[in-house]
Amino acid sequence: MAALPTTGITTSKVASAIGAATNDVGALCTSNKINKWSKWKPIRYNKLTGIVEQDLQNVNYGISKHTETFTPSEVISYNFSYEKPRGGSNNEFFRLGDFRGYNHNAVAPFIKQIPISFYPKFQNYVDIDIKQSESDLNATMLDDYSDMYYAILFFSDNVFIGYMTSTSKITSLNTRIRFGSEFPTNATSFYVCAATEDSVGYSTTINGMLKALPYNLSSESGAAITSSNSFPGTISVIGINKTSSVNYTPIGDLSSTNPFLLDDSGTVNLVVEIKPTVNINLNSLFFKLYARPTFASGAVTPYKTGVLDATPSEIIDGTLSGWTGYKNISGGTTTKLLLSVANFMRYYEGEDMGSMDSAKKAVTFYIQYNSILMETIVGNYLEYV
Repeated sequence: MAALPTTGITTSKVASAIGAATNDVGALCTSNKINKWSKWKPIRYNKLTGIVEQDLQNVNYGISKHTETFTPSEVISYNFSYEKPRGGSNNEFFRLGDFRGYNHNAVAPFIKQIPISFYPKFQNYVDIDIKQSESDLNATMLDDYSDMYYAILFFSDNVFIGYMTSTSKITSLNTRIRFGSEFPTNATSFYVCAATEDSVGYSTTINGMLKALPYNLSSESGAAITSSNSFPGTISVIGINKTSSVNYTPIGDLSSTNPFLLDDSGTVNLVVEIKPTVNINLNSLFFKLYARPTFASGAVTPYKTGVLDATPSEIIDGTLSGWTGYKNISGGTTTKLLLSVANFMRYYEGEDMGSMDSAKKAVTFYIQYNSILMETIVGNYLEYV
């Protein structure tokens, strides 16, 4: 529904806009169906007719203000109330004209915070995005916070454990606060509010005072935090080769009648596709491979290679690119890697067995990262020649 017009306002138009079954001006001005987040609406003001934007600003657009506090629990429980006019006996007149420009679809200045999933094994930072809506009320409500900072409060089972603020003061723009090693991995929930002082990094003690930000509901200012060591996304082994090359034999082409032929070095390179659901940071030193090739006949228990360091390279547009240190991979994108281990398939329980006899094996590959098993690839066929 479009906003009400600024001219030709009538009780029937207002009643239709807010869904009220009355044409009484007083009942319309005090209706519980009014959207409090609309910039233009009935307010408490000692004026018979014609409110202007300055009048709205003088009463904070009819929305209650949160008083600054030192107590985090008071901040996260505060709900912004709509202070409707109480009538002429209080010098707060019922003015039908207050509905000029009323927007029944207006939303709170700040958008509901989403839960955070933290993957300590795969991330060295966590971003918390503070987003503002494009409501009629948004920019002007921020006047009350222009000399404050955004603050992220962290709780562990409802007990406050620390906070961190933005480094710049609040503006009408969306803000991202990035946490590196200081991110509290024991936190179970977080809340976004405002603070009078810069925390200067993560702090377990509140500096200055706090104030709630205008969300639709106080519960929307925060969300849960979950921590997991599982890989956030999927990893697929798509190919194998004997040399560090962008060329490979597709894994899907291998079978007992069409095995991959290995030379005596036993060197294996796996080509994998990584598709994370969140932003991750992979360290080139953390990749390891091991395998369980089962002899076609003979061995009672499966042969197992050692858990060996794998050297990763990235395949970009058909070109092989080596890398060291951390590589950032954005959530929702696909990255193709080559994981190389020299002499891999001639190791037995970590011991180099030297030359290998010709044999055909069904192989299960295991990809490990930072002591976490990322992927298991079953039923591929290799043969020493």
